[in-house]
Amino acid sequence: TGTGLFFRTASHNSSHIAEPPRCLGPKATSMKNLVRVLKRAGVPLDGVGVQAHETVGEVPTDIRKNLEEFTALGVEVAITELDVKFNTLPPDAVGLAQQRRDFENIVRACAEVERCVGVTVWDFTDKVCGRCRRADMSSG
Repeated sequence: TGTGLFFRTASHNSSHIAEPPRCLGPKATSMKNLVRVLKRAGVPLDGVGVQAHETVGEVPTDIRKNLEEFTALGVEVAITELDVKFNTLPPDAVGLAQQRRDFENIVRACAEVERCVGVTVWDFTDKVCGRCRRADMSSG
């Protein structure tokens, strides 16, 4: 209706959930604006799911702040798609250690936010990563 905002709604355990395309950045800002508009209009909105498709060593440092901004709007939040991919394969030991830290930092950010209700891992291995180049996967 002229808002320029993309969203989808789904019913899950009698909760109304809106899921933005991305956890941080302009899309997250647009989603927060949408949450405000929907709540002002009286639309039942209990939670927001955010996607976190990240790259090893490039994980944003403000994930917790972003999650808190959603919960401050009066909704629960969950990370509904978390993956931390490598740009090149196969990874080395240093890269694997960084990937572990990246996953830990993201999960910790959710755990530290009172109304962050969960994390769902997506593409747990780069071998089947939907965001990875086919050429990279052939070596695995």
